[in-house]
Amino acid sequence: MRHAFCIIAFNDYEQLIKMLKILDSEISDFYIHINALAEMPDCNKIKSEIHKSGVYFTKRLPIVWGENGVLNAQLVLLETALEHGGYDYYHLLSGQDFPLKSLAALDSFLQSNLYNNSSESLYTNYIDARVSPDRAARERMIHYNWLIKYWRHSKKAVRGAIRGINLISHGVQRLMHVNRLKLSPDKIYYGSLWHSLTEACVTFMIGNKEWFAKNFSKHSFAPDEGAVQTLLMNSEFRDSIYVPGQESPDVNLRLADYVRGSGASPYVFRVRDFEELVNSRDFFALLAFLAGGGVLRFTLRFVRGCFGFSRGFLPGRSFLALVLRHLDLFARHRDVPGGRFDHARLRGAEAVLAL
Repeated sequence: MRHAFCIIAFNDYEQLIKMLKILDSEISDFYIHINALAEMPDCNKIKSEIHKSGVYFTKRLPIVWGENGVLNAQLVLLETALEHGGYDYYHLLSGQDFPLKSLAALDSFLQSNLYNNSSESLYTNYIDARVSPDRAARERMIHYNWLIKYWRHSKKAVRGAIRGINLISHGVQRLMHVNRLKLSPDKIYYGSLWHSLTEACVTFMIGNKEWFAKNFSKHSFAPDEGAVQTLLMNSEFRDSIYVPGQESPDVNLRLADYVRGSGASPYVFRVRDFEELVNSRDFFALLAFLAGGGVLRFTLRFVRGCFGFSRGFLPGRSFLALVLRHLDLFARHRDVPGGRFDHARLRGAEAVLAL
């Protein structure tokens, strides 16, 4: 199989490079969108770190919380990758995502689940798509939402005024039965932005660019969490969605925890979540890999050497597991008052890395 990794990034470019290195392969290419409002990284430096995959930077679009920038960036990424063509799967990732398993494991899983869906002939697509749970969620898509860019204004009075305007607006629109999508409640879907889709599915999406532009131009709140799901679930691709079993990865192959998250954002996994990450059946997670300052950054530089041998994976263990073990080792020695660095354990770690 061939894989296109489509990545939306805006910071933590060193972490991005770590992810690219692990996924670097003759069977993968990278398409990267950098938020137009963020500082542009050194593209040549990033490309110089990758030796097997192609690295392509797309046209930059501004991304503002709650607006349609993320959706537009996604479409730009997928269309650019589709123009190169020849990929079996297109994986949408954030610049802060990190692999929990090897590319070989991902490739093998996708191969063995090509028809693990309800359709008769379509390859399996991996996307979180659920019927919108309540009226408020639906109205963010079917109603006109105003002044979205001010919803997170620094001044509480401004936020309150905008909230009041929208509450009144939604009430009026309910009375007028406004429905910009012209869809019944059971036809409106939402879910996580991040997904892994087949070339046929991506081709269908790009063929409906005008539908996205018409319905999600500027008045939908966070359309990246519902536009693609609504399109696909009202098409033949509805039956191609992965059917997970009890011991299977999540429907979009991403480990996400919204219970521990902040507001509507998922929880960002950290070193202390080592066991949960290593034992997860999923393939990607949002990870604060460079959190913790110089000690953790030093650890990353230390383990970088293993990339040259085995692309960072040991038999039965992901590269992530190895890194997190060393992060835990350094963190514990750093945090214990008066603790001494255990050079014997470090030499043992170096021996493992040399395998």
